[in-house]
Order: sequence, then C-alpha cells, then structure tokens
Amino acid sequence: MKSSLKKQKLKAQVKSRFYYLFWGIATVSVVGGQLLVSNGYNKMTEQIEQLNNILIEKLDRPNYGRYPKGSPVPDIILLWYIRRLV
Repeated sequence: MKSSLKKQKLKAQVKSRFYYLFWGIATVSVVGGQLLVSNGYNKMTEQIEQLNNILIEKLDRPNYGRYPKGSPVPDIILLWYIRRLV
C-alpha cells in the first residue's frame, strides 16, 4: 500500500511535456510583444523629437516678427506652424 501511494505522489509531480511547451510559448510571446511595443515607442519618440526640433528651428528665428526672441508665442501661431508641417 505504501508503494502505490508513493507511486501516485511521484506521478502527480511529473509534468508532461505539454506543460513546458505551453509555458515556453507563453514566455516567448510575452517577450516578443514587449519588444514590439518598445520598438513602437522608440519610433514615436524619434518622430516627436523631429517635430520638436523643427518647431524650435522655426520659432527661434531672430526675425520672427513682432514677437521678440524668447518671448512666449501665442498658441494660434504654434498651431499654424504645426499644421503647415503636417
């Protein structure tokens, strides 16, 4: 009787190969998804930096008009520049 109980405990702790296959696939898919998301964030960051550099270049001109250099620019003018860039 002891041997059959010992055999049942041993069998309950043996994992099938499908268990490891499932968790292996799940791990690879989670890591792959994180890589895709991080790649998208990197591309978005590059595009925002490009837009920011263009805006700084356009708005930092010494002959900007009636607004002196370094003064806050009205939001309407910023929106106009952004619409021209897109």
